[in-house]
Amino acid sequence: GTARSCASPGVAGSYPLNVTGDTFTADFADTVTLDGSDCTQRSGSAEAVFEVDLALGEILTVSEHDSSFNSVISILPGGVCSSAAVCGESSDAAESTGLTYTASAAETVYVVVEAYSSTYNGSYDIRIDTKTSVCGDGVVEGLEECDDQNAATPGCDGNCLVEAGYRCTGEPSV
Repeated sequence: GTARSCASPGVAGSYPLNVTGDTFTADFADTVTLDGSDCTQRSGSAEAVFEVDLALGEILTVSEHDSSFNSVISILPGGVCSSAAVCGESSDAAESTGLTYTASAAETVYVVVEAYSSTYNGSYDIRIDTKTSVCGDGVVEGLEECDDQNAATPGCDGNCLVEAGYRCTGEPSV
């Protein structure tokens, strides 16, 4: 795909995917206005659209690192890319930190990176990456409820789920 629309999204063969260029509005088009619930709404601005297949529990991170580019990043879950699609995540703040989304099932999501201003015609640096959480690394992420670094103490089981009758807090979990 050319990443110019929902009908022709960019598809990565591997991650991380870095997409850079000098003229955002020349490289992408205004093809979708996100009016669905939980979407940060913009209209009349060019957007780049990417299709990402995720496995259960896989973590998607999308960020934009060109300091001159003010963008709106939206993640559309459930395999639907249209103006009425519900946004799983959407924000026009902290582009370089980015948005993170965890797949609650194996699914296709669409990433929409849109220029905040309809007149922006400068450079861009879009980064898309995926990873799988690792139970036992001490970091609670993805579908993990806890992660005690596989300590031999009760409360957090070997699948990083909280055992009945316990509460876990922190990283690593205690």
